[in-house]
Amino acid sequence: MDIALLIPTLNRPDFLLRALHYYDSVNYRGYILIGDSSKATIADNFIKDLHEFNNRLKICYYPLPGYNGGQAIKFLAGKATTKYVAFVADDDFLVPSGIGRCIEFLDDNPDYVAAQGVFIAVGMHSIDSQSIQYTNYCPQPIISGTTAAQRLVSHLTNYSPNGFSVHRIEAWRAMFKDGEDIADTSFGSELLHSCLSVILGKTKQLEGLYSIRQGHENRYWLPSWFDWITNKSWYPGYIAFRQYLADAIVNQDKTTMEEAKAIVSHAFSIYLGKWISRSINSPNSDRNWRSIARQIPGARTIAHVMQSVLNKAFNDDEYYWTNMIKPKSPYYKDFMPIYRVLTRNRPT
Repeated sequence: MDIALLIPTLNRPDFLLRALHYYDSVNYRGYILIGDSSKATIADNFIKDLHEFNNRLKICYYPLPGYNGGQAIKFLAGKATTKYVAFVADDDFLVPSGIGRCIEFLDDNPDYVAAQGVFIAVGMHSIDSQSIQYTNYCPQPIISGTTAAQRLVSHLTNYSPNGFSVHRIEAWRAMFKDGEDIADTSFGSELLHSCLSVILGKTKQLEGLYSIRQGHENRYWLPSWFDWITNKSWYPGYIAFRQYLADAIVNQDKTTMEEAKAIVSHAFSIYLGKWISRSINSPNSDRNWRSIARQIPGARTIAHVMQSVLNKAFNDDEYYWTNMIKPKSPYYKDFMPIYRVLTRNRPT
């Protein structure tokens, strides 16, 4: 399989080991490139655990102390020698058969830069939890506009991070060529590269299970919209972000710089307005609200019980986990190895 999975990690060896056990169990035959920004004691212990996978997984491990997520991904892309790459978080999983479908599609469709399949979010308490709280289907927008400007507006109107998609290595390196001067994490580690992807070309949504993304208390979080726009690094970050995207649009669409900047500003205003409106109208989706709720005695238990009840009442569809573990499910074969890893306490 001519692909490298790029996995940045920071002080989460248990999550990363669990992921490696999963890829070993499903006979994954691509490369796995790990960029480890963990503190030295954690990294040293993890290196010892890696010996377990000798001659079983093609792992390239790089200690990257002091690197943030975006810097680690860029470094790893520079080390990849494969035709395709995909970013995957240390607590998430990509399905080999889904990866294979994406590679086959991109081989046959040179006008596309990326492809992905079905994304499912799985709610867990933590890595020590042995029970799934919920599963949700995460729709991924199809980006098929004929111009870079059309694709950017479409992407930011219905935003979803697309770094998890299988990308051509040339496109990935172009996405991460610039941006190290952006101090703001949201712009520099996610938004810039996500938007450059759609500016460079089209993205295809394919059938079949592709990614399982975890929701749990130990997730890495970007700031809330209010904390973001009030941070002193926001405006300089936005100006640099706009310039990089405008440069890419000028290169792709042969438009003027003034027109390109106006397109970026328009698309970004839609994105930011939707995020703010969604947070205000649904305060329980805000991370700060959840942080406060966790301090209320019994609130977390009540929330989990309510979530379970609601799932059973309203999520009785093909993507609900109790249906995906049934042999008749079209996702059974691909989901079961992930289900087994998630519902045991630690890799063994």
